[in-house]
Amino acid sequence: MSWFKYYLFGCNLLVPALFLVCGLLMHKRCPKKINRVLGYRTRRSMKNEETWRFAHNCIGRLWEKLGAVTIPLTVIVQAFFLNSSENTLVLLSGLLLSIQGVLVCVSIVMTEKALKKEFPE
Repeated sequence: MSWFKYYLFGCNLLVPALFLVCGLLMHKRCPKKINRVLGYRTRRSMKNEETWRFAHNCIGRLWEKLGAVTIPLTVIVQAFFLNSSENTLVLLSGLLLSIQGVLVCVSIVMTEKALKKEFPE
């Protein structure tokens, strides 16, 4: 059972780590040209080069902050449950993943609102 809790511990840190890494990449190294393969691709962000850079800067900074906050919070929450049963750990992982998924959705909504405010139709 001991390997399983460490496996879940690592899995629960994947999304926060991706927040941080992808945020840094999007903020610091925005794809130079608008493309349909790599980057923050929404109709609004792909209108022109200016909206493309703004969107990457906005969501990149937001994901950097989310990563910096969610990594330690995830570690702290998991530390309290380290000696719990497998069922409890699985439920905790599901809850953490759900919260992290909501944060992804909220960050997209916030970025779209910032784009709409900065670049009205």
